[in-house]
Amino acid sequence: MTLLDSLTEFVKSNMPKRAMEGFESLMDEVRFEPAARDLGAGQYRLSIMQYTVTLEWARFPFRVYDPQIAMALVQVWYMTEGAKAMDSINMDWELPEIDVEVDEDETAIVLITGKLSEPVDLLEDPDGPIPFDGCRWRLAQSSVWVAEQATMFVGSGDGTWPVQSEVS
Repeated sequence: MTLLDSLTEFVKSNMPKRAMEGFESLMDEVRFEPAARDLGAGQYRLSIMQYTVTLEWARFPFRVYDPQIAMALVQVWYMTEGAKAMDSINMDWELPEIDVEVDEDETAIVLITGKLSEPVDLLEDPDGPIPFDGCRWRLAQSSVWVAEQATMFVGSGDGTWPVQSEVS
């Protein structure tokens, strides 16, 4: 699931159904930053994909539902899920921009635009559709394992291992 999918699902699941009429989410201005590296465990980071996300309500019923609800939901998602995802790949993030244009007495066009970044990671798979570096690969949600505890053994210089230390 892409970050755009996650954001879209979050908004849809928290907005009243009537407020979602004429809703659309899309990805635009996609570009790739080189970030190739072996992630271990048969995983490979190909690049970091950066893009503009647009959430659009063509007929937002602003007299029934305050557009600030949609704005607040998007900000909450950015500050939690979006920030966590982009921080994990060392990408800066900022809150999206919002534009509301009243087009009738009862509805408005609401546009929320922001930037997202996410890795393009591959996982070795003999049946995968992507040939790369002599192997077949498929797209993957990578997982990087980080040690939370370790035991260190420090030698005394004479070939013995007298000291054991727990590190957290």
